[in-house]
Amino acid sequence: MSTSAVFLLLTLAISFLLRPSSSAATAEENLMRQLWRAELVRLAGYGEERLSTVLVTGSLLYRARHFSSGSNHLTTSYAKGVKVAVTCKNDKGRMNRRSDFSYGTTDKFGDFIINIPSHLHAIPNFEDSCFVRILKTQRNSHYYHQITISNPIRIKLSHVGNNIRVYTTGTVRTSLRG
Repeated sequence: MSTSAVFLLLTLAISFLLRPSSSAATAEENLMRQLWRAELVRLAGYGEERLSTVLVTGSLLYRARHFSSGSNHLTTSYAKGVKVAVTCKNDKGRMNRRSDFSYGTTDKFGDFIINIPSHLHAIPNFEDSCFVRILKTQRNSHYYHQITISNPIRIKLSHVGNNIRVYTTGTVRTSLRG
């Protein structure tokens, strides 16, 4: 048992054994409620120190069809600078709050890593409730306005350990419009 839990149990036991007068008891009860809440917040991972990390990773490639000298061929390239988001359904099955989103951008190799905010860590069935969406591309990219904004991309758990959960989309291939 951790020292903070032992301290908490001892504090509670002592407070019940030494019942002071009613006005002092009320003040002490308020103090105990505040301490108890602070301890619960810390244990749940919402305090100063972060107790867990949830990451969503993936790679984004785009396919383009090129026509040259009477033949066409398909090329695949990294989709760099594309804004992606992890969206999570709330308890009613909707995504209506901005706080249910977490954003990231692909790097020059089309890879992204999104750190999920701690208030979304405890979502039950995270894999079924959260998914990745492609939002928009960089204005100066040669495929601006051409990447098909995709349907939701499912995530799956790829690693668990040391208070870190990593989910991945794998490599997502999207086609250019046109």
